[in-house]
Amino acid sequence: MDDGARPGQRAVQLLRTARRHGLLPPNRLDLGRDPATSAARRRQAAAAVGALEEAGAVFVKSGQLLSTRDDLLPPEWTGELSRLQHAVTPVAWADVRAVVEGELGTTLGDVFRTFDPEPVAAASIAQVHRAVLHDGSVVAVKVQRPEVRALVQRDVDLLRRLGEQVVRWSAEARRLRMDEVVSQYADELVRQVDLSIEVRNLRSLAAGQRDPGRPGRVRYPEVFPRWCTVRVITMEFIEGESLADVAARRAATSPDSARGAGGTERSAVSDALRLLARSFVTRLVLDGKYHADLHPGNVLVQPDGSPAVVDFGAVGVLDREARESLLELLVAYLQSDPQRMADVLLTAAPVEDPVVERRFRAGLSRFNVQEMGAGAVVDSSMVYGVVLLLRTHGIAVPPDLVAAARALATLQGTVQALSPEVDLLAEFRAVAAERPDVLLTGAGVRDRVAVEVLSALPGLRRLPRRLDRIGRSLESAEVTVRVALTDQDRRRLAGGLRRGSALVLATLTGLLGLQQLTTPVPADDRGAVLAPTTAGWILLLVCSLALLVLLDRAADRRRR
Repeated sequence: MDDGARPGQRAVQLLRTARRHGLLPPNRLDLGRDPATSAARRRQAAAAVGALEEAGAVFVKSGQLLSTRDDLLPPEWTGELSRLQHAVTPVAWADVRAVVEGELGTTLGDVFRTFDPEPVAAASIAQVHRAVLHDGSVVAVKVQRPEVRALVQRDVDLLRRLGEQVVRWSAEARRLRMDEVVSQYADELVRQVDLSIEVRNLRSLAAGQRDPGRPGRVRYPEVFPRWCTVRVITMEFIEGESLADVAARRAATSPDSARGAGGTERSAVSDALRLLARSFVTRLVLDGKYHADLHPGNVLVQPDGSPAVVDFGAVGVLDREARESLLELLVAYLQSDPQRMADVLLTAAPVEDPVVERRFRAGLSRFNVQEMGAGAVVDSSMVYGVVLLLRTHGIAVPPDLVAAARALATLQGTVQALSPEVDLLAEFRAVAAERPDVLLTGAGVRDRVAVEVLSALPGLRRLPRRLDRIGRSLESAEVTVRVALTDQDRRRLAGGLRRGSALVLATLTGLLGLQQLTTPVPADDRGAVLAPTTAGWILLLVCSLALLVLLDRAADRRRR
């Protein structure tokens, strides 16, 4: 395939590849679940894997994503596509050697005592070789595929153009903002071809893991920065078996032979996934840094049973506000409170039209009943369902929250494939119960207060100027206030105003009565029809009755 093909020529090449592998027309592909056609589905899926490998890194990555979508694809397809997580055709040894020596500026013998020509893993962007440094350190050397940067850039440009065309052609695609989805995916792929970004991601995650207040059993490899470039990473070699290999071995093992020793292995994998889930959600909530691509090929089970994570090309970051929103969403989901979920989402993506807001809240309530009830799991279909609901109502989806939810769905896909008995929500509840102990330490409180004070200082400096501007606007009658309220908000506001007015009147009545009781009566007023003392007692009685009515109504509302 011509690597320098123009977009039009490239599209033609991709169509020829699909035809050569028997994937056209697409309506012939069997995506059903009929047991009678299982063998045909497996043959088609294997052909699709070959076509994706031939098409290049961008399409291999797409296949990896689809391999976790068991809600969309039958098991024959996800099983074959999962091979793309760890069994991509490797690059020739001569090309690997040329890349390493060119990047490090010296020969392999000057840096490594030994360097295994056979890769231990091959992926769409790079492949990994085992080596030993001259000081005896056993390392994994990740080497980027030759020309992959130019190839990825070419294909993501094609994806962006296709996304723009689809949006022009389809009103449904415009409503769902498919061009933005494609663009976000393309940006992630471009970042992954710069291995120096992966080094920074790895060191950042590893630094947070060393915090004694964090879960401490998920292992990250140590980096050797002297031997790292934009195309080569040298890091500690971690012994272990990837979950993708575990899944492949299970699939190749008959149920009878797996029944004996399989119980111990399944227990170890389940324990590793529980630790991984707790680490993921803790990092997500505490500092907003998380591994965004925890598919089975990126998770190892070490000989002692503890998990290790590799491949840090996709690492997400959430700012403090997004972390708090995500935590509120998690709590609302655990409490089955769709209105609170709607409040969080509408705070992150405000809606001005009250009619749209009411429709979205009603839609989220229905979705909660149908898709998020008892026994539901946070899988990719649920995440995409909420995103679709937001986009259907024209609500701009916060991309950071969507990325975090997608990473969570990827983790759920891994758990579902290897240990379906592991309940992610139960692990999240455990973390939620432990989280106050982590956050409410003395240092944590001091850091939180310091952050809040520092973040408030710019606003405080601007406050006098803003107050002066508001004053001038009031003088010139140029102030306009727009408030969008739902019917429920209006009822609450009206009720609050009525109660507030009654309380103010009762208070004024009581104060006036006290004034009448304490005011000396002049001699010439002692024959008046209503003496001040009498008036004072009447006013106090009215005040008392009004307060009793307010208290009774407040107690009644609390009971309801």
